[in-house]
Amino acid sequence: DVTVVLDIPLDVAFKRRNSIKKDRLELENEAFHSRVADAYRKIAIDRPELTILVDATHSKDEVAAEIHDRLHARWPKFPFHT
Repeated sequence: DVTVVLDIPLDVAFKRRNSIKKDRLELENEAFHSRVADAYRKIAIDRPELTILVDATHSKDEVAAEIHDRLHARWPKFPFHT
C-alpha cells in the first residue's frame, strides 16, 4: 500500500476549491488546513516507503502523470490489470 500526498500551497488550494460545495472540513480556517498539510508533508518525508509526495501545483494532467510515473517506478507492473 502507498498513500499519495498532494502537496500544494494553501493559497493555490483555496483558489482551486472555490468552485466546489464546501463541507465541514473545507469550512475550517486556514490555520487548521496549514496544520493538516504540515502533518501530511511530515509523514511523507519521514515515511517514504509508505508515501509518495507529489507537487500538485501543476495541471491535473501533469499531476496524474507524475503519480502514474512514481507508482510505476515503485511497482514496474503498474498499472495492475485484474
